[in-house]
Amino acid sequence: MKLLRMILIFCLLSIITAGCTNANHSETSDKHVKEDTPVTGGIAAGSVEPTLTYEQKNGTAIFHFKLKNQTERVVTYHFTTSQRYDYKIETTDGELVKQYSKDRMFTQVLGDLKLKQAEEADFTSKVSDLSPGKYKITFWLTAKEDGPQASLNFTVK
Repeated sequence: MKLLRMILIFCLLSIITAGCTNANHSETSDKHVKEDTPVTGGIAAGSVEPTLTYEQKNGTAIFHFKLKNQTERVVTYHFTTSQRYDYKIETTDGELVKQYSKDRMFTQVLGDLKLKQAEEADFTSKVSDLSPGKYKITFWLTAKEDGPQASLNFTVK
């Protein structure tokens, strides 16, 4: 009886140990840069697809920076502050007009963004203090890993 109990305990410990050592530790980030490219259906192995769209309502430009995990695995991004994205707006001559992170403070706290297969994250930002003209906006993820980014040319009327 004592021998049977020892064998049972040994088997249970072996199963638990094997399960712990075979855990999936292969979550990595992707770097993929696209401009003005809409995401289409299906999974394209190996990339997190960024898209950037905007609309104008009552003098306010509303930007949607979306990331869609088109890989066959979970993708994790790690952050050292509460900031998840940044953007810069430039004139057509390359002059910096506005940057989201300028004159802002972010909480110094660690965080993660995990995107499962085919999952999407949406970051929305409103800008209302631009003069009429043509601009280029570039959004990017502020993760420790090289994150996706997207750019878009737009006009304020």
